[in-house]
Amino acid sequence: KHWNSHEYLQRGYFPGGLPPDFRPNGLEKIFLFYKENCDRLKRKPFKAIHFTFPKLGITLKRRTGQIVHPLSVIGMAILLETWWEQIASFLSRTSDTFIETSMPMEDPEKIRYISPSFTHSKLRKLLDELNICYPFVLKLDIQAYYPSLYTHAIAWSFVGKEETKALLEDSSRKKQLQNILNKKEICDPERLSGLSIKEKLYVIAEWLDRWIRTGQEQESYGIPVGPDHSLLIGEIVGKSLLMELTSTIRNHTKDFFLVRHVDDFYLLTRSMHDQRLLLNLFREILRKYNLLANEEKVHQLDAKEPARDAWMDPISNYGYGFKEKRERIRNAEVVSFLQNLNRGCERFEDDQCSFIYFEIDGWQLESYLSLIRRLQEEHPTKSVVPYGLRRLHFNYRIKPPEFGMPFLMNGSASFYQSLDAQLSRLLVAFPQYIDTISDVYLWYEFKWSRKPRHLSGALEVLLDVILDLTNDHFETLWTLWLAKHY
Repeated sequence: KHWNSHEYLQRGYFPGGLPPDFRPNGLEKIFLFYKENCDRLKRKPFKAIHFTFPKLGITLKRRTGQIVHPLSVIGMAILLETWWEQIASFLSRTSDTFIETSMPMEDPEKIRYISPSFTHSKLRKLLDELNICYPFVLKLDIQAYYPSLYTHAIAWSFVGKEETKALLEDSSRKKQLQNILNKKEICDPERLSGLSIKEKLYVIAEWLDRWIRTGQEQESYGIPVGPDHSLLIGEIVGKSLLMELTSTIRNHTKDFFLVRHVDDFYLLTRSMHDQRLLLNLFREILRKYNLLANEEKVHQLDAKEPARDAWMDPISNYGYGFKEKRERIRNAEVVSFLQNLNRGCERFEDDQCSFIYFEIDGWQLESYLSLIRRLQEEHPTKSVVPYGLRRLHFNYRIKPPEFGMPFLMNGSASFYQSLDAQLSRLLVAFPQYIDTISDVYLWYEFKWSRKPRHLSGALEVLLDVILDLTNDHFETLWTLWLAKHY
């Protein structure tokens, strides 16, 4: 409902999943200075730092993100805070024929500033329910959505592509708008007084366009992957695509429903004929925005498919019948520990958080991790390892009464020796999951004051590999951070 630039700069600037120490320091002071002195905030073309991270579940494939210049982020923060009412009003448009499950909301776990409103499991549950009334579900997505998103499409989304052209056809009006855009005071609402609603939206969109391009050397092709403001831009364009698709489909059929999650579109109908029609309309609308459908990922969802992947069940059900224990952990303890690591620390709803776990021994741990390894090999495109590891440490996202089975833990020194050895072996085999493996280590350090012995050997192996793979930025950061921390 309200834009919080402080939270955005702290938790929404750097790419997600970085080691704890990688948080911006001193940025808010600079932000406050430029907020009070907007005329001194000048747009200059800055080069972004490229940052690669593994594509979870797919060995050897990687994604590329960007760390943009701080002044570019500060400009975006001021712009979003000043004009948030108009942006939020656009994003809140709804229809009785579609649902958007990636609408931005403040991250309840306080890990990022913004997160999608639906998790993937919640999205799947929604699709299962809709599938009862609409037996034909076609999944589509946009090819390389963020890297290929044209920044001028922000104005097309707010105003309309043809309407944007019409605004600029009148030379006197075009000159008036350009004079406003060339002024430095992006945080002065009075600057837009006297403009029509469409003209205001156009100016806001153009400012967003220009400040995004400031962080990528004025390049208008693509938006940065990493900062949370890109999620907002993706939602603005995605909203426009969905509304235009809905309006176009209504001219052909009334019997349909649409679901959008970022760049994934689900077309639900009662006949196969309608699906072919909707697919062609989807392609046409994407072309208007200089986007393409990812034809390799066009997928017909079958009502016979299980609601969740079958490989999850052996992991979720492991440990049934083991000795059950309950632990209480004070919020203040977690806050103190996470503050020392410079992590977000408001993840718990109550002052005291109670969690249940099964007490396992070293043999059971080895059996469990062997199960995870085997399932990962059988399902190489799925994130089996991180899914399994989340049961080995306290995780706010797991609430045993609601989701699956309790955690699997043991606080004894002998168990930790086995855990340390097994985790180190897992790290050498799957370095792309170094962040989730680190979470287990950090939990045992916090809860039972355990320090690893075998981890140093695994880190030496990784460093030897990483020195030859200079593009593996994510793993390099985590490896060096763990080596320093322990």
